[in-house]
Order: sequence, then structure tokens, then C-alpha cells
Amino acid sequence: MRILAGVGLLVLLLAGCGSAASRQLGRQIEVFGPGEYGYGFVGSVAFSPDGRILASGSAESGIGTPAPTTRSNSGMVRTHRRLAGPIARRTGKVYSVAFSPDGRILASGSDDDSIRLWHVRTHREIGPPLACGGFVESVAFSPDGRVLASGSDDDAITLWDVRTHRQLGRAINGHIGEVWSVAFSPNGRVLASGSADETIRLWDVRTHRQLGRPLRNYTNGVISAVHSVVFSPDGRTLASGSYDGTIRFWDVRTHRQLAKVAELEGIRSVAFSPDGRVLASGGDDGTVSLWDLSSHRQLAGPLEVGLDPVNSVAFSPNGRILAASGDDGTIVFWNVADVGR
Repeated sequence: MRILAGVGLLVLLLAGCGSAASRQLGRQIEVFGPGEYGYGFVGSVAFSPDGRILASGSAESGIGTPAPTTRSNSGMVRTHRRLAGPIARRTGKVYSVAFSPDGRILASGSDDDSIRLWHVRTHREIGPPLACGGFVESVAFSPDGRVLASGSDDDAITLWDVRTHRQLGRAINGHIGEVWSVAFSPNGRVLASGSADETIRLWDVRTHRQLGRPLRNYTNGVISAVHSVVFSPDGRTLASGSYDGTIRFWDVRTHRQLAKVAELEGIRSVAFSPDGRVLASGGDDGTVSLWDLSSHRQLAGPLEVGLDPVNSVAFSPNGRILAASGDDGTIVFWNVADVGR
């Protein structure tokens, strides 16, 4: 049986991680087998706040149809057990997943122009889907868990009341391209967005007004689409990853660029470690790199994920494990406990 566009929940067992820096933990987890659309693109991964669960959003769920490959299959995944099968509905391709700060709710955004909220313990959908004006590329909870932000391919950002499921005011417009990434500042007052229109914009969450001018990625006079944005844990720095292969660090207060590092190919995802010392990046070349925030130098990598692009990277809440997912339907875990320390 094949269910399209599942949201799979996996148990991540942290015991026996060892201490070797950047060591891969076990084999790749092949979440979704081959089917009508080839391997099951895993567009997003997210750890639960307690670090016990990893959620993944995909294009296809191969339930009962493990891929005929030696890398992994359902019998070879030992310490990363699936939780009672995928959470799944015919929702379309799932681009983004996010846990609420209390870990009780999982939000998913997909290409059926909707956001769905799921009860993590029961796997049941909470209320009707939240209707958006286009493919939902990114979802993010506010730090207090009361607001959910979404970015979509109709160039809009929408804020939602998590309790009532109602839209908070009008959609935030300003971008003139798909909104690929949204992220709340640690204090919840500012929302950052990255877009195909080659800009990063900062917004006042309460008033929905843009804060200052757009941040632009200029490289030799050329600007590039922004695929991922993330705030540092202290809220002072914003990191962005772009299709021109650059990772940029921005001062949130002054909106000035602090530094730029370049990879060989486009960057699809960036994530800060919980202590804010390390930034992870995943790129089109199928690798993950780790960067020191203070020096902006590469600490480790490239860590090989596969031949296909890396769509998402995420640190566990204790910062010891890094997860990455790609277009080939796999998820890889690394022990990064000693990196940057």
C-alpha cells in the first residue's frame, strides 16, 4: 500500500552515541521507497523539544514497500524506530514540519495549499486544515506556541492563532516571489522571511509591518534567491542560505551583513546549534557542513548525505545530534557533540 505525502514520525534513541566528532550514527534511514514519483523526497526534518522524536515531511510514503537497496531498509533500522507508521493523509507533497514548543502539536505545510496540525501523541489531525493561497513552503511556531507562521508560493506570509485556527489579520505581503522560509526571533517579536525574490525581510509580528529595508544577497553584483533563514539562539544574528551557494550572517539590530562564506553549490537549509556556536548547512551537492559562528570558518565537513540535494538540517535540542534529509528519501544522523567545543 502506498500513501501519498505522509508525515512520518520516527523515534530517535540517543543512547550509545559515542564521542567521535561528526561520526555518522548507524545507517541511513530510507524513509520512503520507490514509487510513482521515484524516491520519496524528504523535504523537512524537525526534532521534538525533548529530543525523543524526529518528524519528517515527504512527497511519498512507501508503507510496506522498502526500496531494494543495501543502504537500509525497515529491517536494518535498529535504533531509529518508526512510531506506529506515518501520520498520513492525501495532502500532497509536505515541504515543512515543525513542533510546537511544548511538543504536543506538529504542524505540516504542503503543496495542497494547506497547513495541518497533528496531535503528536495520538497522531490525529486537530481540526480542519488551514487554507492558504498557495503551496506552503515553510511553517514555524512562535516561542510561546500561540502563533504559527507560514510562507507560501503566492508570495505571502500568514500568521495563525494556534488555539482557534484563525488567521491573524491579513496576509503579510511585501515579497514578489515565493516565500521559502520563515523563522521567529527567540523573543517572538520579529519574523524573518527568505524568498525567491532574492531578499530577506524582517517583520514586526504584532503590527505586521516590515522592519527596515530588505536584506539582499549581492555576489559580484548578482543577487540570489534565499532558501533558508534562521535566528541565532541569542537573537542577535540571522543566518541565511542561498541558491548562489553563499551563507550570510546578518546583524539583526543594524541589518548589516557581518560575514559571508561560500560553498560550491546552492544552500537549501541552515540551522544553529542550541548553544549558538555552530551553524549547519545543507546543499545541492548532497553534503552538510558545520561552521563556527565566531570565526565563520568551517569546522567539519563536508559530511556526505548522498548524491541528491540536502533539503533540511536540524540539531537535536541537546546539540549532540545532527539530522539531515534529502531528495533521495533518506535521513542521516551524525554525532556532533564535540564539534566547536
